[in-house]
Amino acid sequence: MNMLKCLRGAVLAAAVVAAAVLAAAPAQAIPSSWSGPDGHCTYDTPDPAPEWCSGTSAPQGDMAAAAAYSARVERQDTDFCPCTLPDAWDGTYFEHDADAWAVKITLYTPNGQIAGKIEFHPQGEYVYVYDTLTDGVSLFATINGEIYHPQGGYRYDLSFAEGANVMVSIHTSNGIFTSGLGNA
Repeated sequence: MNMLKCLRGAVLAAAVVAAAVLAAAPAQAIPSSWSGPDGHCTYDTPDPAPEWCSGTSAPQGDMAAAAAYSARVERQDTDFCPCTLPDAWDGTYFEHDADAWAVKITLYTPNGQIAGKIEFHPQGEYVYVYDTLTDGVSLFATINGEIYHPQGGYRYDLSFAEGANVMVSIHTSNGIFTSGLGNA
């Protein structure tokens, strides 16, 4: 019984250390071919810049509104799920998936309203994309470079090889960009 307590304590200590390392990591995990200030995307050669990377189609009012957004990137080790990452829109529930990482990115207005969010769920390999605010700023998500538009409460069913890295990004119509790295 004493050995079990010691083992449980060691596992708890390792989890605390892992959480501290993840918390100290940068909020954005950008692939090595992406660069630019504040995560705005530009591509190094030989990768061409994708059409969605330019951010040139937004009107001036849209740029001001989106530039005021802040983002929160949350990663969840789904070894320790089922679990919930709450938010004021509808909450987020992740199911258990061994050796996988879920990602949730939420955009906030300066007054704390949720402007949009994206959730990558490794169990089932699906994504939810929400544009929750009618403020003239449109947003979309990319998963490994593929574009996904908001569908409210409907999900996109995706397919990845077990253990594959999944780059989850949220973009506004003027090129504001934030991403997080998940794992299927």
